[in-house]
Amino acid sequence: MGIISVNFLYFVLISLLVFYILPGKLQNLFLLLVSYYFYTTWAWEYSLFLLGITIFNFFFAHLIQKKEARKMLFLRLGVALNLVFLLSLLSRNILNIAFTDFIRFFGVADFEVKILLPLGVSYYVLECISYLIDVSRKQLPACPNFINFSLYLAYFPKLISGPIERAREFLPQLAEKRVVNNQTIIRSLALILIGLFRSVVFAGIITVLAPKNLFVDPLSLSSTDLVIGIIAVGLHLYNQFAGYTSIVRGVSGFFGIELSKNFAQPLFSKDFSDLWVRWHISLSLWLRDYIYLPLSRAFLRRNPTRTNKANILIPPMATMLASGIWHGGSINLIIWGAVMGVFIIIEQIINLFRSITPSKKTPLLRRILSLSIIMGLAVISFIPFNLSILDSKIYVYGIIIANNWQIPDFRLFVVFAIVFLFDGLQYNQNDEFFFRKWPEWIQSLCFALAIYSIIIVNEFQSAKTTFVYP
Repeated sequence: MGIISVNFLYFVLISLLVFYILPGKLQNLFLLLVSYYFYTTWAWEYSLFLLGITIFNFFFAHLIQKKEARKMLFLRLGVALNLVFLLSLLSRNILNIAFTDFIRFFGVADFEVKILLPLGVSYYVLECISYLIDVSRKQLPACPNFINFSLYLAYFPKLISGPIERAREFLPQLAEKRVVNNQTIIRSLALILIGLFRSVVFAGIITVLAPKNLFVDPLSLSSTDLVIGIIAVGLHLYNQFAGYTSIVRGVSGFFGIELSKNFAQPLFSKDFSDLWVRWHISLSLWLRDYIYLPLSRAFLRRNPTRTNKANILIPPMATMLASGIWHGGSINLIIWGAVMGVFIIIEQIINLFRSITPSKKTPLLRRILSLSIIMGLAVISFIPFNLSILDSKIYVYGIIIANNWQIPDFRLFVVFAIVFLFDGLQYNQNDEFFFRKWPEWIQSLCFALAIYSIIIVNEFQSAKTTFVYP
């Protein structure tokens, strides 16, 4: 059941109706049941994976809390088993071949092993790991309520694609009485509208206008079409993912549960570190808190100086490689992670001698130049991330720097400009609901135009270019 579908709309409306009829004590149980139902609409086997990992981490957290003397042993074992589970699923293609060959070695012909990759598993496994670590650090007690803990992992608005929630922030919301007032309803509707506009209108128009051979035969494209196509892929991914997150935040608001913001105008990042604070925020913060900072503190304890080479080189590279593995673990994603790690390392080395991060006092021209460099390098790194079907990605770079330039499709530039304008208004006013400050008649007109655009663009989705992400 896709998030942007009529079936999901009916599912949410019926769930809300029953949710508010039920007494408060049964609401969490009901949400858990509908969340598992939602998961089974993709594949019933997925629910077995989720239930198994829920039971394991629920009891392991209590072991960590009760066995103080052996807390670190249980923590390491719990984290290791979660990682083995996740990495096994991410490496399922290799394991499928290995297990199939092993069984056939014993004479069982026509036998094939097929390991599933449950949707959202990368998200809820990270939630499990952070939960165990936080319990061991005594930042929260092990959850005594199995229903609430199960709902923490299975909650359907965030189950498929996040955001990655922290147990210490999510579980308290389940234990207290939730209030949904008019302000919450208006805010939730605004989030859903923004999400639909991003994922259907912005992302939808980009798929229609993007070069049609981008994923079929990219080497046949001109330099212009390749550059525009790669930018289109990045903006499509951004708007589709940011739109999804906005929609599920809005849906969750109707149930009185606040989900984390996952994007904060990354197109206006000051540097690469700032980019990863603004892009996929819940993942970036997870990587920062559980990989980057522990590694950095370990190196600084041995040599607490600004020029500690190990601290400059290892934590950012390890963090970005982990990000590449989390996104799928293929060679192209590991290359992408390594490239981003190199960018951050270079940035940190330069900042040792001179700050390159612009501020509000920085001249406008320098800020524009800095933003252009950051976005340009980010686009370069998108090639191994997005064009995963290419056998030789080096050819793409070669075509881009060749002299095969043509006049681009101006319509895509119009869409790009509108995306930048929308983000710029949110960024400058530091308010994702900036339009609510406008006169009511303008808000009503924009609302009608937005709904009309969503309907019209959705009708043209059959003509879109299919964007394939790892």
